[in-house]
Amino acid sequence: MKILKSFLLGATGFLGLVATFMVTKVSAFTNPVITGDLGGNGATGVAGATSGATFVSYFVSLWQAFIVIGAIMVLIYFLWDPLNGFQPAQM
Repeated sequence: MKILKSFLLGATGFLGLVATFMVTKVSAFTNPVITGDLGGNGATGVAGATSGATFVSYFVSLWQAFIVIGAIMVLIYFLWDPLNGFQPAQM
């Protein structure tokens, strides 16, 4: 049990050291394509993205699209049923 405890302590320390090293190396990468106007157009910019306004506008647009697609599907089913022909209920 003592060997397992020392192994887990050493493995945890090693993984902590590796994670710290990776964070410092990964944070050094930069992407020259991404500018300071991340997630917004014009005046909103980063503030619009961090406040959630950009997400809300995308969500509302997708919601409206799904509603329109659903309404079109209902109309298609209303037209499709008469084309299948009338089939009386079996008694």
